[in-house]
Order: sequence, then C-alpha cells, then structure tokens
Amino acid sequence: ETAPRLALVLGLVALLIIGTLWLARQTYRWVVPHLGSWTRAVLQWSGRHPVLGKPTRALVDPDHAETPALAMLGLGLIGGPALLLTALHILAGGGPPTTLDALVLDASAQLHTPAAELAARALSAIGSPWTLTTLGGLTLMTLLVQGARFTAAHWSAALLFALAAELAVGAVTPGPVGLLVPIPAGAYGTFAAPVMYGFAAVLTASGLPDQWRWLPYSMAAILVMVLLSASLYLGFVWFSEALLGVVVGSVWVLFLAAAYRTRSGSAERPRRLTLLILASISIGILWTLSRPAPELPAYANAAKIPVPALDYATWWSGGAAHPNAATGAADPPIGEALILEWATDENEIRTVLTERGWDPAPAFLWLDLLNTLSPEVNVNTLPVLPRVHQGQHGQIRMVRELSDGSARLVARFWLEARLDPGALPLWFGQVSLERAVRRGGLIAMIKSQSVAADRLDLSGETGLTLKTIRRDGQ
Repeated sequence: ETAPRLALVLGLVALLIIGTLWLARQTYRWVVPHLGSWTRAVLQWSGRHPVLGKPTRALVDPDHAETPALAMLGLGLIGGPALLLTALHILAGGGPPTTLDALVLDASAQLHTPAAELAARALSAIGSPWTLTTLGGLTLMTLLVQGARFTAAHWSAALLFALAAELAVGAVTPGPVGLLVPIPAGAYGTFAAPVMYGFAAVLTASGLPDQWRWLPYSMAAILVMVLLSASLYLGFVWFSEALLGVVVGSVWVLFLAAAYRTRSGSAERPRRLTLLILASISIGILWTLSRPAPELPAYANAAKIPVPALDYATWWSGGAAHPNAATGAADPPIGEALILEWATDENEIRTVLTERGWDPAPAFLWLDLLNTLSPEVNVNTLPVLPRVHQGQHGQIRMVRELSDGSARLVARFWLEARLDPGALPLWFGQVSLERAVRRGGLIAMIKSQSVAADRLDLSGETGLTLKTIRRDGQ
C-alpha cells in the first residue's frame, strides 16, 4: 500500500544485475575458446581481400602497424552514432528520438520515489566526469611510472575515444534534460563508461587465474548496466542513446583488445594495477558524492512537472479538468484515491486540523519499523508511512488517534496547482483510516482504507466553504 513503486524498482534492478552477471559470464566462456580460430579466419579473409582486409589484418597481425586501422575505426564508430542520433533528433522535432524513448522515459517517471531517486543519484556517480577522470588519469600515470608504455598507449587510445565520443554525441543530441543541468548533456558516461570499464577489465583480467578471468568483465558489465539504469531513471539520457553507447563502446573495446592481445606488450604487475583501478573508481565515486548534486529539471511528459495554473472560478464551478490529468502527471498514490481539493496556504491547513485534534505526523525513521515486531499490536506505535504521488511524498501529513485506540486517521496533502488570480495553492488530499493487523503471526502491518473527507471534521465554525464535485464519475 505504501511502496509498490520502490519495490518494483528494486526488483527490476536485482533482475538486471543477475541477468547481466549471467550473460557476461556465459559470453566470456563461449568466446574465449574460439579466439584462436577466429583470429586465423580473419587473417585468411584479409589475405583474400586486399582493400577491405588491410585495416582488419592490421588489428590482429603483430607484423602490421595498428594505429591507422584503429584511427579509422574510431572515427567511424564516433561519426556513425552521432549522425544517427542527430537524424533521429531532427526527425523527432526536438522531442524523444523514438517512440520507445518516450515510453521508457514515461515508465521510469511513473516509478519515481524520493528514496529511489536518491539511490539513482548516488549510482550515477559511476559515470560522472570526476570518476572517469580519476580512473583514466591515475591508471595512465601508473602505467607510465611502471614503464609499460605499450599498455599506456592502448589505455590512451581508450581515453581519447571515450572523450571524443562523449563530446561528439553530447554536442549534437541533447538528452531529456537538455542543457538545463550544470553537466553537459553528453557527459554522463553513456559512451565513455563502457569503453573505460571494458578496457580496464581487459587489463586486469591478465593478472587472474584462467578460471577467474571472466570476473573483471562481469564486474565491468554490471557497473555499466547500473550506471545506464540510473541515468535512464533520472532522465539524463535517451534509451536509444544508452543502447548505442553500449554497442559502440563494446565494439571499440573488442577491437582495441584484439590489437593489444595479439602483440607482445602487457600490463606490468597486473594485480597491482587491479587494486589501483578499484581504488581510483572508489575515489572518483566518493569525490562525486561529496559535491552538490545537480538539480533535476522538469521531465518531459513525466513526474515532477511544473505546478500548473488554473482559473479559480472555473475550478470552483467544477468545470475545470482534473489538474493532474490535464498535465499528464503520474497516477494518484497506490491504494487510495485523492478525494479532497483544498485551496489555501499550507499554514491554514495545519492550523485548522490542529484545532480539530490533529497532530503533525512524526518524521519517518527506518528504525521505527522495528515496532512492527512488537508483541503488542497497536497502530499508534507504528510509523506513519510516506506515500508517493508525482514522485514526491506528501508535503503535509497529519494524524489523529481515535478514542478507542484501535485505529487512527491519517491525512496527506500534495501541492497540485495554483489558482489565479493570486496564485493560491491548491492541495490534493487523501484521508485514510489505518488499523494494525498481524501478518504471519510475526509482523504487525498497517491496513488502511480510504474514507470520506468529512472525517477531517471540517464543520461550519471553521469558516470554510465546502462543495462536493464529481470528476470522472468519482
């Protein structure tokens, strides 16, 4: 009744992590035994095709220079996606590049909760410029100090490609939040993170026993998946952009790794390099989290929409459409409907309800959930759980204990619109009757039901003018 959206988000993330881990491990086990035969096949094919086969042969043949082939491949991998995303953006008229992008953005907005948003902000630090800069800089310096110039050259190729891809894609395809946030639209690691984490896995895998070499690739895949999931959830990138970033980044890492592995160079002291990479990622994430988080602007056709303005007379007559229906906002809180519209300022709501015996609901603390294990079932000892509407908890929460102590009334209010003239706040309210029930003979849980607005006891001496309106048959 309280957190279905949060539970669904956690379930989806858990399934994605498990699926990514399984897929990465199975892919590695399938690819490795065939690498030798594939390399020989590429060399034979390139010998039969002097024009097309020349750059391909340069990647896998140690006797050929790899730099021209990598440069040509890199330009193609950057220019192709940039042109494709530009074309999609132009055809969409500045909106979502594809219908799927709009659906993903809207679906993620419907799942917004303050707790999940906080977690997504933290997880997006995996691909922040600070994290990727720390990873790239410290690793490159370490390789140069160790004298591993061959490895440093390939790591530099990964860094240059990551930087060029982010700049190119970010310049031509603004994401859902455009340039309204302090970080440039393309600087969320969509293209850079798959490249840097993928090639870091290539470098660290050489220091592990054969049976564990799949682990770095799996960890890199999980980091990229978590980053892109958080970015999509927050509306930082389009789904098509995220998908292209994974595909392009994986292709670049594949060819760069082929050029690196077929030559004599290798990372010096790979185990130390592994520890350094893990440390640099941790330092970058902590550095990112210590900085102020960028404010999220309004989502396109999603949650956290700007507060709409309505005409007071039209609203009071009952002729106005439901504000959140007119603005395409998220559905009302799960479980119960919003049954009260109250046009006033926040302090008056609190004052009127306090005079009627209501008290401000105590702040929700996670430790209060331990009361659900109490042997005595008493609803008044259980916390007033927050509910989510349009991605936000109710700004006003009031509670009143009933005389017999068996139940309580809880009122929650969300700011939905402002009425002109005067920009008077319009609040949507929900009144619940809550009781405590024992589940499984162990946990005391809250069972609630929606009740009429007259349970607020807004009688005539309050000076309020009340009116019943039916909207959409309710």
